[in-house]
This record gives sequence, C-alpha cells and structure tokens, in this order.
Amino acid sequence: IVEGYSLVNGQDPEQMFPGHPALGKIFIGLSLKLFGNPYIVSYLSFLCLVLLFYLFTKSVFLTLVITFEPLLLSQLKVSLLDIQLAVFHLLTLLSYQRFRSANHSFKWSLLTCLFLGLSVSIKFFPASTPLFLALIADATFSGNFTHFTRLIKSLPATVFGFLAGNFTYFVHHPS
Repeated sequence: IVEGYSLVNGQDPEQMFPGHPALGKIFIGLSLKLFGNPYIVSYLSFLCLVLLFYLFTKSVFLTLVITFEPLLLSQLKVSLLDIQLAVFHLLTLLSYQRFRSANHSFKWSLLTCLFLGLSVSIKFFPASTPLFLALIADATFSGNFTHFTRLIKSLPATVFGFLAGNFTYFVHHPS
C-alpha cells in the first residue's frame, strides 16, 4: 500500500524495496488516492475476475464456485496482487482463445502477448512463466504453422506490455 501510494505520488521506484513490479502497486496506490481505500481495487478486480471467468468457462456453476471460494474471498480484505494477476491471466487466455477461433488473427495474438506482458508487470515474472510456456507449447504442438508464426511474431508485444507496466521507471530514469 505504501509503495503504491508513493509511486502514484511520484516517488522514484529505485528508492523502494525491490520486489514485485510496479503495475500492481500502482493500482493499489491509485485506489488509495482516488477512493481513500486501498482495497477498492481488489473489489473491482474481483468483479472483473468473476466476469472474465464466466466468459472463459461459459458456466454459471463454475463461476459461482469460484465466486465463493474462501481463499479468493480472503484476498479481498488485504491488498495483495493475486486477484489482479488472475485478471490479466484470464485476459491472456480469453484473447488466446479468440486468436485460436478467429482464423489465427494477428490482432488477437498481439493482444494475447500484450496481456501476458502486463501480467508480468503485476507480479514477479515466475508467476506468469507457466502460462507463457503453455501458450508456446500449444502453438508448437498445434500442427498449424500459421498459428505458431503469428504467435511468435507477436512476442514483442509481451515486452511492450512489460515496459508499459513499468513506465514509472522510465519517468524517473529516461536514459
């Protein structure tokens, strides 16, 4: 909460403790600055998570199960980054699903990689590594060379998403 609030108010990120990337902390800081409560972002992220989970599964039952899952509900009372990370992971999976179903549209592969890069900006990168590896494995073993090449050509969008999520570093250190 303190680091997020400091980032939103212009403090240099290098003056803080190393740890998670800046984007998730910025969301928490914005929540505190705009609403006077750092947990509002958790509630909004939870609502997005439930909606995205329904869009991904198309199952009311599974959506209700995850909505009332005790561990997920307990995260609403603290300012952790896991719900935000889950939102970006679901956005990655939904855009990848669209990429697979929309004749391997390059637009959807770019969005997939952009959301993956933003998810890496939420929490330390190993949390998103399994998702990245699963996408690459699916593209590799799909047997569709067009699918594979479009996803590989979209990988720079992952870097762009990561850099966009860490923009506060570039504000203070433009070189």
